[in-house]
Amino acid sequence: MSRNPDASLGLLLATLICSIVFSPIVMEYQSIGGTLFSCLMIASLVLTLRSLTENSPKTRLWLQITGITIVILRAVVEFPNPPDWLPFFTLIANMLFHLGMMLMLIRHLFSVKPQAEKLLAAINFYLLTGITFSYLYLLVNLFTPGAFDLANQSISSWPDYLYFSFVTLEL
Repeated sequence: MSRNPDASLGLLLATLICSIVFSPIVMEYQSIGGTLFSCLMIASLVLTLRSLTENSPKTRLWLQITGITIVILRAVVEFPNPPDWLPFFTLIANMLFHLGMMLMLIRHLFSVKPQAEKLLAAINFYLLTGITFSYLYLLVNLFTPGAFDLANQSISSWPDYLYFSFVTLEL
């Protein structure tokens, strides 16, 4: 893995874009493929963030622990009759992972870094904000089913909330 922050931020951006573009396609089918894709995205995010968290071992540990937790929870989903608590804890783990990445990027934004790095960090932060809010919307819907439903359409999948999140960010 390169120790160049520009390369790491570029890889993070590419990983986030792949996650946003391909997750709705893969997640449409609740299958092992969706779980594998999710685990691959988390693993690539953890590896990408490695050089960006060199000066912050606590943040690195936080991201590694929450990333591994997400992978384990996603694997449990594939078992027959998963526990009722699983969606809640999976959402919380995803939100904590993404909030950790956002914290790392905020530190990067407000440090003395070249403008190119700050621009990449800002773009990554924007994408992470949209993804994190999509998980927040899912959490709200978990506690208040139908909270985001339209008059003639039910919104219940993560890709719908992802779309809703980015459209709301544009306003």
